[in-house]
Amino acid sequence: MSSSSSAPRSRVSSPSSAGVPSPPSSYRAPLHPLNPRHVMQNNKALNFARTSLSVLSGGVAGILGLTALYGFLFYFVVSGFLGVYYLFR
Repeated sequence: MSSSSSAPRSRVSSPSSAGVPSPPSSYRAPLHPLNPRHVMQNNKALNFARTSLSVLSGGVAGILGLTALYGFLFYFVVSGFLGVYYLFR
């Protein structure tokens, strides 16, 4: 019985030799896919919409005489409609 202490070595290839061409030297990956200024502007718009919705739904609930749990549920229903609206907009 001849036992070899060395097992067959597997060849490990580097990512560049795996058949994938490297990008040209003039290629630069985008550093920031999202513009921070636009993200801030969108957050401000959504915050304004939420605040306006709170005031409006609170006023409507008061006019309708919805208090306690019914007023709270009314707010969540109206808030849910706004969320769905912005989701599918």
